[in-house]
Amino acid sequence: MTRSGWILLLLMMLAAAACRKPTLIGDDLIPPDDYLYSERQDTFSVFTTVLRDDSAVTSNNLFFPLGSLDEEEVGRSTASLYMQVNLPTNNLFLGNNPVLDSLVLVLDYAGLYGDSMAQHSFNVYKVIEPLYASKLYYSDSKVLTLPAAIGRKANFVPNLKDSVTVLGNTMPPQLRIRLTDQLGTEFTEGDTLKFLNDTTFTNFLNGLVVQPDTSGGHSSSMIIVNPYDANSGLTLYYHTDDADSLTAKFPFSGPK
Repeated sequence: MTRSGWILLLLMMLAAAACRKPTLIGDDLIPPDDYLYSERQDTFSVFTTVLRDDSAVTSNNLFFPLGSLDEEEVGRSTASLYMQVNLPTNNLFLGNNPVLDSLVLVLDYAGLYGDSMAQHSFNVYKVIEPLYASKLYYSDSKVLTLPAAIGRKANFVPNLKDSVTVLGNTMPPQLRIRLTDQLGTEFTEGDTLKFLNDTTFTNFLNGLVVQPDTSGGHSSSMIIVNPYDANSGLTLYYHTDDADSLTAKFPFSGPK
């Protein structure tokens, strides 16, 4: 073959190679299962704040929560109960020379929310401003009380199933907190004018508040009580020159 022939053959081979599809070198070096995937990610800051719920009317209910609760979902909650104490009857007469045996605050159980085996502790204080049954009280209402507790029940588990026996009488499950003898003797001693009517009596005793003691931490349940139940109230146990084992029940009203 002449020199011009060799040149023509070489040009034809180069033209044929240039018409082939391009091939990626090494496209089969990484197995399909090992392919790398990527995505876009933005980094930004989020600022949040906790807003307090609006207050709610808590008076004029039938059942009331009482206690403290620590839940992961809603945080910590506390519920106290303020109550006005009324006379069982106008012109109450306790008898000749009444002598105190005990004064007990009684609240009938109506239910429980949370851990039924959780312990509770409560303190009772005297209210030093009038409470009005006709007034609306809210969850953030403030009522003045004396700083010294007049009753305490500590580290107990509420029993909502078993009855209690008081002076030989079987009573339904209830919260019972004995109050100080100092307050009790104010009932049995002194001027009997305080027993004339509800007005004179509330001048003598504005009311009581039962508050959960959270100094050792919050509980994990709330007790539900009914202060209007016939078994609820402030019960005075006493005796006179003429009789033993006497009682006077002072009902509650105006709680919040």
